[in-house]
Amino acid sequence: WKDWWRLEAAYSMMTAVVTVDLSAILYLKVYGTNGIEADIPCVLDTGFSEYLSLPLSWVQALDLPEAGFDTIMLADGRSVLVTVYEADILWDAQLKTVYLHSLEGDALVGMSLMQHYLLNLPVRIQSQATLSLMP
Repeated sequence: WKDWWRLEAAYSMMTAVVTVDLSAILYLKVYGTNGIEADIPCVLDTGFSEYLSLPLSWVQALDLPEAGFDTIMLADGRSVLVTVYEADILWDAQLKTVYLHSLEGDALVGMSLMQHYLLNLPVRIQSQATLSLMP
C-alpha cells in the first residue's frame, strides 16, 4: 500500500447530489476570459449529447469567446440554431477546454463530457451520484 496515491489518482471521482426535483447536480468550475471563475450548478443530462450548455447570462458574465454556431435537436424533435462558445473548465481535477452551447434553462453537463466515465446514479433525494473515470 505504499503506492496508495497512485491508486487514488487512477480512481478519481466527481460527486453530484440528487435534488428534491430529482436532478443530479454537479458543481462545475468554469473560467471566464475576464479573470472571473464560477462554480456553476449543472444538471447531469444523459439526454444531451454535447459537452456543456450554459444560459446566456452565464456566458455573458464570464465573457466567453464565441466559437460559431451549431444546429441541435431538442427533446421535442425541433431543430434550433444555437451559438457555441469556448470555455476552460475544471473537469476531474484537470483543466479542459470545451465548446459549450448557449441554451436557456438549467446548465447541463452532457454525454460528450461524461464520455469514458461511469455514472452511478442512485435516484433518491439527497443521494450522491458519482462519475468515475473508467479504466
